[in-house]
Amino acid sequence: FGDSERRVHRELVVVLVSNRLLNLAAPEYTKEVIKGMDMGRGHVAIDATVAILQHVLVDKRFVGTGDCVALLDALTKVAQVPGRKPSDALVRLLDDARNLARGLAPSSVPPQQQQQQQQQQQLQSAPGG
Repeated sequence: FGDSERRVHRELVVVLVSNRLLNLAAPEYTKEVIKGMDMGRGHVAIDATVAILQHVLVDKRFVGTGDCVALLDALTKVAQVPGRKPSDALVRLLDDARNLARGLAPSSVPPQQQQQQQQQQQLQSAPGG
């Protein structure tokens, strides 16, 4: 695949997840993605997974950490492979996911965006919202 095909694939996955047509915890999906990661050797699959999770988990909050546990676990294992330095994007995603799981704001999201996300969540959880 070329860069444009990869970008389209990522965007499609994001659209499917945001519309609840793709469950990131589905065993069929996670199995194929993890297989593509190949314990750190599948850079394309790793980069795509990091970008997708960054968008749907951290930036837009379409899913929670519980919806992507298997993928986050696989990425954690990739980050811990001896002799390989994980990408900054991978480290940032894992840190943000840990913070979200603890109920904290992700460190990579600017404070103004954090406030907007909190306001949106409050409006959505309000009665009649």
